[in-house]
Amino acid sequence: MENTVLERSIVIFVNVVFSEGVRILSTGWGVLNHINETTPEGLQEIFATNLFGHFVMVRELEDCLGKAQETQIIWTSSQNANSDDFSYTDVQHRNGREPYSSSKYATDVVSVAFNDRLNKKGIYSVTTCPGLVMSNLTLGILPAWVWFLVMPFIFFMRLFVGSLTCSAYNAAEALIYVTKQKCESLNPRIKYCSLCSVLGRPYVGEEKLNIDEKDADDLYNQLETLYQGFKLMYRNSKTITTQGHVTEMRNGFKARSEDELDNEAHNGYQNGIH
Repeated sequence: MENTVLERSIVIFVNVVFSEGVRILSTGWGVLNHINETTPEGLQEIFATNLFGHFVMVRELEDCLGKAQETQIIWTSSQNANSDDFSYTDVQHRNGREPYSSSKYATDVVSVAFNDRLNKKGIYSVTTCPGLVMSNLTLGILPAWVWFLVMPFIFFMRLFVGSLTCSAYNAAEALIYVTKQKCESLNPRIKYCSLCSVLGRPYVGEEKLNIDEKDADDLYNQLETLYQGFKLMYRNSKTITTQGHVTEMRNGFKARSEDELDNEAHNGYQNGIH
């Protein structure tokens, strides 16, 4: 009889915990293996979720930020981020096995790139790490009852691995810390990490980011090219939803001006098309 997914997970966990226990507990190495599917737009799903969607949001809001007062962009990275799992020739991680690690390392790189570009506008970018938190991610590794059984061991391991924050309250420590600091006092090449003592007291640690400026520019330019391609595609495409059905209309819009598209959209809403 074949082993169940649960049995295989437990066997793997037990076999490697003694040889790679600290590394696994501190970074999630080897267990945060996601199925990297493709979005309808043709992007790798984890890349789009963890990185590209955030990049697009910042670029779309850029003109609104940093005007009245200084603005912070705070990225949630991970200690699972590993430069060995990321390639500048495969930023979407189409050909790798650690898409989560790749996307989180890319998050660190993009944070540095944004900070270098936007400081003159009063916009500051910094990255944080929540540590190991009990969430849907961890429940995807092992079921809740197994985590309940090993929790005393995890609390003990905080003597050696401070990133075992476990609760959302402890995990938010770094986020709260950076929001209370003056923007210019934060180092964009430091990842601010939520840590927890063996007694459960949360505190903040620092992890140096060894990111080259040219590499940061390279990734930013690749994402910017992809972003501009999406803007062009959707500018030449009009999507209207009628009674819950989405109809995509591409032909005939390429030669029209933006004013004509706006007028048509307005008239559509006036006529009850939503």
